Amino acid sequence: MASYDKSKDSDYTRRVQQVLAGLGADLGAGGVDGKWGAYTQAAYEANRSAVDAALGGGSGGFNFQSLWDSLPQLNYSYVSTPSYSYEYYYSIGDALEEASYTKQKAQAEQDLAGAQEALKQSVKQTKANIEKSTNARGFARSSYTTDALQNTDLTAMRQEQSLLASFDQTLLELDAQRHSNASAYAANAFQAQEDRRLQADMFNARMANELALNQWQAQLDMINWQMQQWGSGTSSASRSSGSSRSSSGSTAPKSSASGSGKVRVSAQRMRTR
Repeated sequence: MASYDKSKDSDYTRRVQQVLAGLGADLGAGGVDGKWGAYTQAAYEANRSAVDAALGGGSGGFNFQSLWDSLPQLNYSYVSTPSYSYEYYYSIGDALEEASYTKQKAQAEQDLAGAQEALKQSVKQTKANIEKSTNARGFARSSYTTDALQNTDLTAMRQEQSLLASFDQTLLELDAQRHSNASAYAANAFQAQEDRRLQADMFNARMANELALNQWQAQLDMINWQMQQWGSGTSSASRSSGSSRSSSGSTAPKSSASGSGKVRVSAQRMRTR
């Protein structure tokens, strides 16, 4: 209804106030007194749809579904956890290993350079000794000297290849170690994330179940309360109407503008039939 019809009797006003009180509205010092004042007007305007739903649009009936839909909804905040891929965690682990890998690689390169320089000096010294030995014996450069120098170069080449092969192996081992450490970090971090997500899902499921049960109970409690208040209002109206009829000496009920009066007349007619 667009606005409350103040021509309604105090019993109906009281039922409106009872619904408003159940919704937690401020009715002022008078509370549920059957008088339509500024507090009741303001509370009704703020909760019009809920009141109309509870009183069946002003007919005196009780619209269960409308009241159910108008009740405040309970809610809670779901727990959420971040979700990242295994590759994301691997990239972090690899970045953490990069500094150590770079340092070890630099050390390996330095060791290689030092070994190559030592080999170069050794070859140089060996050749000098061969030349010196042949000269001391008074031999000119002979085939023996030439062969000795060539053998020294061949030996140096094999040693150089061995140094390079050892360096390549070191790099492979460093790469493998870096990958292994990054993989271990990623596996642990990803598993920890999945454990947190599982716990969060379990918590959310439990809370959703409790929320549904609590909401259902709260709605039932409020509907029961509204029914009791509405029943009390109708009983009070019946007693008041009965007293009025007794004082006037009337034996047949008259039609009233209130919804409850109509119900009583209909019931009386059913009994007379």
